[in-house]
Amino acid sequence: MNRAQKLTLVFALVLIFGMCLYPPWIRTDARGVARHRGYSFLLSPPTTPAEALLVNAPVRYSVDWDHLIKAWLCVAGLALPLIVLLRTRHKRNGNGDTT
Repeated sequence: MNRAQKLTLVFALVLIFGMCLYPPWIRTDARGVARHRGYSFLLSPPTTPAEALLVNAPVRYSVDWDHLIKAWLCVAGLALPLIVLLRTRHKRNGNGDTT
């Protein structure tokens, strides 16, 4: 693996790790209505003061796994072909040696 391939792989892994730390969230209210709430740190779901009102209670937050897995697949789908395209090819001499 050459330097460009290693950098691409490290960048893709850092990007996937960052997506794990800041995943997309879904908010489900008492009526079962689910809405996308954006991205927030893994240990603190996005909340607003209005959501604490009794009208909306109970409110449940969960990680939007569908969007998170799709994002992982997009990163992998772009990084893996790029890694293959960045490989170096060695030229062969007439005696079979590679340079």
